Amino acid sequence: LVGSEMCIETVATVRLTAAGLLERSEDAGTTWSTLAIDMAGSWSVIAAPAYHPDSAYLGSASGEIWLSSDRGRSWQRIKRDLSPITALAIGRVIS
Repeated sequence: LVGSEMCIETVATVRLTAAGLLERSEDAGTTWSTLAIDMAGSWSVIAAPAYHPDSAYLGSASGEIWLSSDRGRSWQRIKRDLSPITALAIGRVIS
């Protein structure tokens, strides 16, 4: 982390900083690189399902939800035009 910046949430090898930057580590958190994803607003929350450690979801202040299923290497937008996302809860449906 740089200066007084704090990490607000970490999921596996991906984290969201207090400044709203998305970062990824390839060495278990020793070093971090900032990821650039083409999106309209700023990141507000990150969450991961406990049953699938390779996946992570991002919510944005602009009402988008993004998914990575490869530990943050690539991301795809799965929802947009929502209200600002301030929390994500990941559940598993068992039938």
